[in-house]
Amino acid sequence: RIVDNPFSDAPDGATVFIENLDIFPYENLIGEILLYKWNEIYPIDKRIDISLSDYRIVAKKEFVGSSHEKITKLRLKR
Repeated sequence: RIVDNPFSDAPDGATVFIENLDIFPYENLIGEILLYKWNEIYPIDKRIDISLSDYRIVAKKEFVGSSHEKITKLRLKR
């Protein structure tokens, strides 16, 4: 479901998908990040506004998508 403020509207422990929202104000609520990377370079509409230096990669999976021949899924934990 699409909501204006997913961090406030989601129950504790829920998965929240963010596409166009600054997450810095909510960084203390984030324990895990799923990051998807494509094998193409696209113009940027928005950059992630937190540092990932406090996170470590705990899982990495590469797969073929329907629109890209290589997609990398990274699971990062604090």
